Amino acid sequence: MNYLCTYRPLCCSEKDGNAIDCNLPPFLDASCRREPAFESKYPSITSLCRGAFFAPRLRVGDSVVYIGVKRAYFGLKPPHWRAVAILKVIKRLPSHAAAAKWYAEKEAMVPSNCIVPGNGPIDEKLTDFSPEAIPRAEKGYAERSLKYPHYCICASEDLNLHTPPVFPDALMRKIFGQIPNLRYCPEIPDQHMPKIRALFKDQGNGKYE
Repeated sequence: MNYLCTYRPLCCSEKDGNAIDCNLPPFLDASCRREPAFESKYPSITSLCRGAFFAPRLRVGDSVVYIGVKRAYFGLKPPHWRAVAILKVIKRLPSHAAAAKWYAEKEAMVPSNCIVPGNGPIDEKLTDFSPEAIPRAEKGYAERSLKYPHYCICASEDLNLHTPPVFPDALMRKIFGQIPNLRYCPEIPDQHMPKIRALFKDQGNGKYE
């Protein structure tokens, strides 16, 4: 199966009324437990953000197209989505602890969305969270990691964290017949995946088709 999933990147977030500027790729996820965890050699998808709505549905071989939430990125109007990544699930593990062990065996960094002892949240200066918000978020994340523990490890088929291409309304409507409820990560019919993959050849020039 193929799925479409939104997330909130750093570049569309604000803290104290100002855009975040921390010399990180602008399209990293903005939270203290990045979801998805694009930084890792093996990006991962968990239930920290959506609980039962998404990660439990994923199986090995599934592809997930991640798009930045609708904004006028870098002043480009009208507001639009950005096609940031296509991740393919290569491993589905029963818990965060099992995932941490898998990453250790691969000598790979344990992603921030893997909640295990010794792997704390990202410093608030590198997120859009305030210091006061992180403990509250951590409580919810820890609860979800136990209630919905399955952990999906992925390979990046496409990834552009700096200048991802525009994902226009027209393509969204062509795929789904309307603008769908993106909170629930709708399925993408196979016949539309070549059109989405073609977006990544655009190199983020900001032009509409």
